[in-house]
Amino acid sequence: MPEPHRHEQLREGPVAEREAEAIAELMHALATPSRVRLLYALRDGEAGVGELAERAGVTASAASQQLRILRHLRFVATRRDGRAIL
Repeated sequence: MPEPHRHEQLREGPVAEREAEAIAELMHALATPSRVRLLYALRDGEAGVGELAERAGVTASAASQQLRILRHLRFVATRRDGRAIL
């Protein structure tokens, strides 16, 4: 294990509700290959939907739909730059 001290905090017994919800959200966000590709595309920096779609190899429509889900799950945020939304 690369960081064994982080694993010492694990406890036996059922997972707490808050932890279970956080794990389920993460799994939901990563459940679709296009979402994973979009998240990887964001490593190169913020961009508009069209550019992110190109980076991820998906259509702009698909990117927009998946980014909406990622935004709802709080994995991505938007900001306005003039008329553009990044």
